[in-house]
Amino acid sequence: MTTKSTGVTATERMLANFCERSFLKLWSYPNPYKDDGHELCDLLAVFGNDVFIFFDREATLPDDPEKDPLVLWSRWKRNVIDRQVKTAHGAERYIRSGRPIFLDGK
Repeated sequence: MTTKSTGVTATERMLANFCERSFLKLWSYPNPYKDDGHELCDLLAVFGNDVFIFFDREATLPDDPEKDPLVLWSRWKRNVIDRQVKTAHGAERYIRSGRPIFLDGK
């Protein structure tokens, strides 16, 4: 029998714990995997016909007084937010394809 993941990082554990203590307990799946053994997302919650895809990223905006803050923001947004949006779209495509989702990578 496979059990739900409790999360890999501290913030993933916090997200999984939040869901376990809420009404999402029965419908949330931390760290689900695709059929290629790679992680699909940090937490998947399925409630009726709605699917919520959660990702957890901890990325601090660099603080460099010698560089233009707009340039720093632009680079940070591209490397963190835009990249994560692309990853989320990939997870959505995978789910919509009907391919299997697993509770562990094995």
